Amino acid sequence: MPSLKVLFLTAELDPLVKIGGLGDVAGSLPAALTLLPESPDVRVALPLYPQIKLAGIKLSPVAKFSLAHNPDPLLAEVFEAKVN
Repeated sequence: MPSLKVLFLTAELDPLVKIGGLGDVAGSLPAALTLLPESPDVRVALPLYPQIKLAGIKLSPVAKFSLAHNPDPLLAEVFEAKVN
């Protein structure tokens, strides 16, 4: 059986960006899921807010692509970081 893969898409992540309860859940649930016997591959995606850049987390570039948008396309960048 293939291993379970979970991707959380969130606007908040405790302790990096937290306004309310969503940040608490997004910060604790992925870590709890990794403790399951199935050992799922759990990842979290969120916008790169300025406070994340200021936190000194090592960001590694993964991809760049453009998104269709009028009148000009928007450039999007994806970064990866390992955090506890």
